[in-house]
Amino acid sequence: MPRKIKFIAYAGNGLLVGLFTLGALSLLYKGKLGGFLFCALVVALGVYNLYTTWKAAFLLSEEQWLESELRKAEIREKLKTMGRAASPPRSPQQQPPADKDPDRI
Repeated sequence: MPRKIKFIAYAGNGLLVGLFTLGALSLLYKGKLGGFLFCALVVALGVYNLYTTWKAAFLLSEEQWLESELRKAEIREKLKTMGRAASPPRSPQQQPPADKDPDRI
């Protein structure tokens, strides 16, 4: 994930969470339950957005991609040693032709 996008997401959602947390606490102190619940809902949404941004950045990192490629290569090697051919899935052009007769079961 590009640094600019990550920074904007973290800064924007962090600011949103901070301001609405202060607003929620202020409204709770004043005894306005409806406003407090609204602010608490916005804070929860901001925290969820921070989590999803962090998770997306983690999953899209190049290191994770390289690690998964290494794991796949290791699994292919293990399968070869077990006597199974670890071939990539066939493309639609390589698939055997389907039976053309619809009456055949």
